[in-house]
Amino acid sequence: MWGIFSRIKEYRFKKLPFWLIGTTVSLAGIGVLAVGSAQPDLQGRQFAGALLGIGLMHIFALVDYRMLISLGWWIYAACVLLLSLTRILGDAEGGATRWLDLGFIRFQPSEIVKIGLILFFAFFFEKERERENQRTTLLFAATLAGVLLVLILTQPDLSTTIVTGSVFLTMLFLSGIRLRLLVESALILLPVGGAALFLLQRIGVDLFGSYQLNRILAWMNPEDYVQESWQQQNSIMAIGSGGLFGKGLYNEGAFSVKNGNYIPEPQTDFIMAILGEELGFCGSAAVIFLLFLTALLCQKVGCRANSYAGKLFCTGYGFLIAVQGFVNLGVVSGLLPNTGLTLPFVSYGLSSLCSLFLGAGVVLISESTGVDKARGLQFGSRVLSAPAISGTAPPAHDDAFEHKTDAKPGRSIIETDELAHIPTGMIIAPWALPSLLQETAADVFSAENAEHIDQPAHGPVKTGHQDAQRAQQTGGPVDGKHEERGMAGKRRLPPAESL
Repeated sequence: MWGIFSRIKEYRFKKLPFWLIGTTVSLAGIGVLAVGSAQPDLQGRQFAGALLGIGLMHIFALVDYRMLISLGWWIYAACVLLLSLTRILGDAEGGATRWLDLGFIRFQPSEIVKIGLILFFAFFFEKERERENQRTTLLFAATLAGVLLVLILTQPDLSTTIVTGSVFLTMLFLSGIRLRLLVESALILLPVGGAALFLLQRIGVDLFGSYQLNRILAWMNPEDYVQESWQQQNSIMAIGSGGLFGKGLYNEGAFSVKNGNYIPEPQTDFIMAILGEELGFCGSAAVIFLLFLTALLCQKVGCRANSYAGKLFCTGYGFLIAVQGFVNLGVVSGLLPNTGLTLPFVSYGLSSLCSLFLGAGVVLISESTGVDKARGLQFGSRVLSAPAISGTAPPAHDDAFEHKTDAKPGRSIIETDELAHIPTGMIIAPWALPSLLQETAADVFSAENAEHIDQPAHGPVKTGHQDAQRAQQTGGPVDGKHEERGMAGKRRLPPAESL
């Protein structure tokens, strides 16, 4: 109990990203209104789920971050256990086994596994970043992720598998593993994986259901697959009929696509069709802006996080919000085949809603525990120095920065990998670009003038060693006045920081 109170005392409420809290709560509020319009009977449950999610967000924001990260392997084991129990004891619904009923609660484990995977690999890559053999790290990480992805795929749930896999690949790229090694692995695994899938299909192993192929064909040729494309085509018609300001929330018009029941289960993955029809273009744009802002704020918190695992988690979580929102909007508007993914924080589904709020709580930890402005942003060996973010100079010695002196005096560089002369893999926030450009210009200016800084206005500086050599050649005494005259005539340049 006293540990909880001490944690609350250390909690930096002023450091909370209130904009991030505001965007997530606003999206959840819009979701409650939209679900109430689509299915009034479910509005109460969605509201209760939103309150529960907000409570979980603040509870996890009070948990000691180091303790949470130290449970990485337990989190991974829990993810494997939940997916395995779903495969064995799960409830079948709609041709897929994705739900787990424990008697007192029924939930979808794959939604929780999305957050668990991000949290685990933030822990994993933090522990493995000092390993010299990056091939072993890459192989180990791919194996661990593959176990979870295969368990999700066999439910079957191809869309969640793709989204979760893309989040893992993003974190893998940002972990600091050499880009050349990643490219080599991709060039080897892609043809091998394609050949393996082809052979499995030839011998009768059906990894993908027929309904998934029909969805793709219906998306490509909706006229030939009227039954399969019916939901998506009606969604496009509903969004188009909304106009600029929509028909009004909770409208009961006879010419409404929602009221005509032309969209089955509109409260889930097609909730955006309801918002587009009733709130129009302006309401839809506001929802899209809130989603974009939420993902962007997660990246900003990641830039300011004071731990390597915190940076990775915030980045992976922000990417999850962005890619899942993009896929859902693409399906509703007809840009992508029907997938069944929910719109983050808006669609009906307590498992998805509570899991996303739980992840937002972990993001709050990274911000509320303080900001180490001196360390800057570092992903593996891809380094962004702190002045581009905070405007402060890096420390004289830090484990995160390894300084070495170049051949030219007055210049210091940061050791990076062989491909990091162009800072790939870094996340540069838009508000950090002016400081980054200023710092780069100052560095170039100081490098070009470094060889002139130690030269006097009337000639080169003659040191004591040069005087000794001249004395040996001429046989005369050593004259140290050259050094004094050289130092007196030395030109002074303004510091780079004042440029």
